Amino acid sequence: MSMNVRKLVGRYAAGPVDGVVHVGAHHGQEAATYDALGIERRVWVEPDPDSAAVLRERVAAWGGGVVIEAGAGETPATLELHRYSGKAGAVEGVSNSLLSLGDDAGRSWSLEETETVAVRVDRLDTLLDEAGSPMAGRWLLVVDTQGYERACLAGAERTLASSELVVCEVSEKPFYEGGAQIGDVDEIMVRHGFGRVYTRWAIEGHGDALYARVERLPLTLRAVHALRGGRVKHADGRSGWSR
Repeated sequence: MSMNVRKLVGRYAAGPVDGVVHVGAHHGQEAATYDALGIERRVWVEPDPDSAAVLRERVAAWGGGVVIEAGAGETPATLELHRYSGKAGAVEGVSNSLLSLGDDAGRSWSLEETETVAVRVDRLDTLLDEAGSPMAGRWLLVVDTQGYERACLAGAERTLASSELVVCEVSEKPFYEGGAQIGDVDEIMVRHGFGRVYTRWAIEGHGDALYARVERLPLTLRAVHALRGGRVKHADGRSGWSR
């Protein structure tokens, strides 16, 4: 993730976070962040079988957590996961996606497809039910699915209802064919009662956004959000809107 999640959770959460669901977990690189936040209940969702195997070993060494080897989408299916390597994939597997590369990714990230592998995809709500991972209390949802965010969120209605904060990968360009753009994500999140309160653009129109459930924001931050009419803070100083 390109943003300081520890700092932002402290600012925008109404209280301590009870758990995290991380979709597109890769090897669990964010574990140290969750340690710092004191989040012990962790659910890692990763479709790539090689990455999931590494993740299971790490989770066992860490002493706890649930690993779900599947992709999160809108409907149950078996889909091809595209494996990519290149500049943006210096750590093997970080740019893998259920979508094909768009022209912008090929130019900006110097990515090349190396192979595909068939993976299971199902609704996030269903995957969490099967894993016996109820989300009670304040939860953080992290969606890092390389353009597949729209489908992931469409299959996460109950998960979103139990989430207080959502960190979602966002793009202003079609890095993946048919991939979600930031306006698509904003529209879904607003329907579920969230406002985009912070955006961090990492490279050339690609980054992460933080969405907070407006009704649960601390009173002062809720007032600021309302006065701005949905205006959000961008890490690079640009203006933006959450609706």
